[in-house]
Amino acid sequence: MNETSNTHRLQTQLGYAGLIPFFGLTISALIVHDADLRIILLDAQTAYAGLIASFLGGIHWGVSLVNSGRSRRVGIIWGVMPSLLAWPLLMLPAQFALPAFTILFVAIWLIDLRLLAGNAFLVLRTKLTVAVTISLILSFAGTVGVFE
Repeated sequence: MNETSNTHRLQTQLGYAGLIPFFGLTISALIVHDADLRIILLDAQTAYAGLIASFLGGIHWGVSLVNSGRSRRVGIIWGVMPSLLAWPLLMLPAQFALPAFTILFVAIWLIDLRLLAGNAFLVLRTKLTVAVTISLILSFAGTVGVFE
């Protein structure tokens, strides 16, 4: 196997591994009966969502280091935006933070489609965004009693 396919496989494995906290916390929050523990689990999920949103911005920061001109400037500016947008969401209760993070992840994905157009990474990125969005929506649905 060549280095490119090894790298792609590693990216895929680590990307899907990154979904474990999302779905682990979603499932845990949906099955736990203790309301205080559910709040802790959902707060942990919003914290993890904030970390991942920041990570996604960091991709653009890193790409901008090898670009030049306008694309470099756009990458540097956009690279910090997910962190700045996620930070205030971390202070909200889960019933508000979860739908806001869902919107944020979709927005980051839409911008990535434009800024990273043609990059093979976008196929994996799309699958991961769909999964994260499902996880966040399920968790939100649990906060408003849909599954009770």
